Amino acid sequence: MSAKLGAPEGAPGATARLVARYAGVEVDEQAGAAVVQLELGGEVVAGLVPVAQSLARASAQAEQLLGATPSEKAQVLEWLTHATTELSAVSDEALARLNAHLEPRTFLAGGTHLTLADLVAFGLVHDAVAALPGAQAGAFTNLLRWLDLLQHTADAGGEFARVPIVLPAFVPPPPPPSAERASKAGSAAPSGGSQAAAGGKKADKAAKGGDDKAAAKGGDKAAAKGDKAAAAPSSSSSSSAATTAAVAAVGAAAAGAAAGAAAAVEAGSKKKEGKKDKAAAAAAGGGGKQKEAEEARIDMLDIRVGTIVSVQQHPNADALYLEEIDVGEDKPRQIISGLVRFVPLEAMQGRRVVVVTNLKPAKMRDVMSYGMVLCASNDAHDAVDPITPPEGVPNGERVTFEGFGGAPLEEVNPKRKILERLFPDLTTNAGELKAAFYAFASFGSSQRAVDMEGKNFIKLCKDAKLLCKALTTTDVDLLFAKVKAKGARKITFPEFMRALDGGCSLAEVVAVVTGCGGPQDSGTKAEAVKWHDDKSLYTGVYGKGGPTNVDMDPTNLAGLCDRSSADVRGVKHAPGSGAGSRRTTGDGRIPAARCSTGEAPAAPAPAGGRRSTSEGIKNLRL
Repeated sequence: MSAKLGAPEGAPGATARLVARYAGVEVDEQAGAAVVQLELGGEVVAGLVPVAQSLARASAQAEQLLGATPSEKAQVLEWLTHATTELSAVSDEALARLNAHLEPRTFLAGGTHLTLADLVAFGLVHDAVAALPGAQAGAFTNLLRWLDLLQHTADAGGEFARVPIVLPAFVPPPPPPSAERASKAGSAAPSGGSQAAAGGKKADKAAKGGDDKAAAKGGDKAAAKGDKAAAAPSSSSSSSAATTAAVAAVGAAAAGAAAGAAAAVEAGSKKKEGKKDKAAAAAAGGGGKQKEAEEARIDMLDIRVGTIVSVQQHPNADALYLEEIDVGEDKPRQIISGLVRFVPLEAMQGRRVVVVTNLKPAKMRDVMSYGMVLCASNDAHDAVDPITPPEGVPNGERVTFEGFGGAPLEEVNPKRKILERLFPDLTTNAGELKAAFYAFASFGSSQRAVDMEGKNFIKLCKDAKLLCKALTTTDVDLLFAKVKAKGARKITFPEFMRALDGGCSLAEVVAVVTGCGGPQDSGTKAEAVKWHDDKSLYTGVYGKGGPTNVDMDPTNLAGLCDRSSADVRGVKHAPGSGAGSRRTTGDGRIPAARCSTGEAPAAPAPAGGRRSTSEGIKNLRL
């Protein structure tokens, strides 16, 4: 069955082509489509999920793709709906939920074969999984296992780029001990008085301070051998010598066993005392090391100021930058950052950043990275900005924190999870500050602004009461021009932070800005005035209701030129003529009146009609 498929560039279009190829439906691809759409059998559907469902229904594998059982069908439909809502813009939280769902499952719907839900989800999360840093691979093992299976089975045609996944090597467990070895270990030793005596000698040696294990083992063996020698039946007639030898063997074995037991007890008590002493010594002298291993401090990190001297796209990943950063060393340090989706390439070139330099080197998509660029993000992780150091700080300067003056570690061991324990505490009140920034930036506009104009910056300083004799509006205007980019009319949030970081404490300025309550819209709000708000106090024309012009007839020249008498509001009640007059009697009729010429006024126009212009002009009072 042939169909026409409109597949735009990006993940949705590639996913639609993958579903068509796996379903075995021949399609003629239409280039330049804005959305995913399919024309099949005279019917046109649009949207990734409806197109995928239509292709699956037209396939010979429809039952497998859409679900073989009612529960499986419901699972497939639920995951297709989830894909349109949660996976259209993939976040770390969505990947974590997907990873947790796949932990006990091979495929999303839980069956033994892949479904349409697997194909659609694979296409939507592929780019996000490919951009995962190597350090996060351990947190998404189930997701990586599922993606690796699909890219080698469902996407054998290579619609999506292969994601190199390093699978752990299988280490087989050691084999259990064989039955033959166990039987040999438990077999009895040869009998005889000499062996018992030897056991007794071993026990004596142990009692004198020898090996306690050998003593216990020798005593047990001697007792066992002596018992066996005494109980062994003689094939010939018993003699007194044999009997005497047997008795001597039993006595020697008993003595050896007793001596071995005593030596074992004494050695065991000494061993326990030694363990207690070691434990006490560890508690007394090793408590600092244990506390150091449990506590993560910010001064363990070696954080340096640097400048990006060159940046380019990672050769093996679309979402990663490959940067060369000068941190005051002999040569620039190579670092990989996943900032492609958040910061454009031209904004990274020459940018001042803050770098953690004592992390263990890691290979990210076959390229080594020797550090990490520190960034700040919001809770949704859809806005990420590299941290910008203050101006004038030289490259290589270490960033320290008040109250933490320890020396950094030579290399941060990833097994100690220092970064993972520190990140929850590396927060600021930038959320409140950003809210204030966006509120002032959007003031006076009907849409939410992300950059701030100069007039809004001055208003912020005014409403936060930052203006004084030492900081005038001219100073604020000059500061705005200093921090903004060349040729730009607005400043971004990082530039706004640089503007606030002036002569006084930045923390104090931030506290003042966040505590001002946002922009004050007081310019159009007048104070209460009794003589204006209380209309019962009005006098003159306003006490009568105010002036009016609705009682005039502006539709003709006679009404506009009527100069007959009227009250203070302009309503005509006195007798007079004029075509535009609207004075009436109590019954609604126009009263009789005479004009200044002494002639009777013209008869009123019939209902629905109007007087001629000549009559109106004739009745004018000149």
